[in-house]
Amino acid sequence: DLTIQYLDFSLWQHELVEGEVGERQLRYWREKLRDAPPTHGLVSDQLRHPEQAPRSGRHEARLDAETVVRLHEIAAASRASLFHALLSLYAAVVGRFADVDDVVIGFASANRSNPALQGLIGYLVNSLPARIDLGGDPGLVALLPRVRDVVLEAIANQDVPLDVLIDRLGVRGDGSANPMMQLFFSFQEKGQERLRLGTLELEPLMADMLPRRAPKFDITLTAERDEGGVSLVWEFDANLFDAATIRLISEAFVAMAIKAATWP
Repeated sequence: DLTIQYLDFSLWQHELVEGEVGERQLRYWREKLRDAPPTHGLVSDQLRHPEQAPRSGRHEARLDAETVVRLHEIAAASRASLFHALLSLYAAVVGRFADVDDVVIGFASANRSNPALQGLIGYLVNSLPARIDLGGDPGLVALLPRVRDVVLEAIANQDVPLDVLIDRLGVRGDGSANPMMQLFFSFQEKGQERLRLGTLELEPLMADMLPRRAPKFDITLTAERDEGGVSLVWEFDANLFDAATIRLISEAFVAMAIKAATWP
C-alpha cells in the first residue's frame, strides 16, 4: 500500500512553497531570472496574434550513433551527460539564429525530491527554466559546464510549481506568448518495447500514430536515444514558423553536433 496519496503531495507542496524552503527557492529564481529576456529572440515567419490558437507543426531528424557516442564522451569528461550536451547545442543554435547570448529553455523535472514521493502514482512533473549564458561564443567543451551547473541548480530548486513561480516573480506576458520561456527540451532513453501485465502485453504507440496536439511552446525539441543514435523531433507552432525555417534550424543543429563531436 502507498504511504502517501496525491492529496498528501498537494498539501506538502503547498506547505513547502509557503515555508522557508519555498522562500529560499523563490529567492534563487528571482536572482537567476533577473533581467532575463522575455522571449527567445527568434524571428518568426508570421506575426504573433494573441487571439490565434497555436497550430501544430513537426519536423524529424537524426544524429548518427558515432556522433552520439562522441558527444557522450565529451560530456562525461566535463562530468556532464548527453542531456547537457544536446541542451547546450540547442541553446547554441538558437543563439546563432536569434543573434543573442542569453537564452531560456524549459525542461522537465520529475519533481520527486521527497523520497516519500518515489512510489506515488500520478503526474508530478514540473517544468523548469534553464537560463543559458552564451557569452563569448563558447564551443561545446566551454559551454557544457555552464549548462550542467544551470540544470543542477534548477533541479535543486525544483519544488515551486511553474505557475506559482511565474506569479510570485511577477512575470507578465502579453497573452500572445508563454511567459518566462517559449522553448522546451525533452530527452529520454528508449525504453523497453513491450510491457507485460499478467496475461496482457502492452507496446507503446508510435508518435505519428497519436493525434496532433496544439503545441505548448513555440518550439519543442524532443531527443530520444536508441541503438542507432538519437532521434530528433521538432514540434513547433506553425502559425509562427514555416516548416522550411524549422528545417534550417534542425539542419544547423545536426551540423553543429557533428562539428562539436569532431572539434569540440
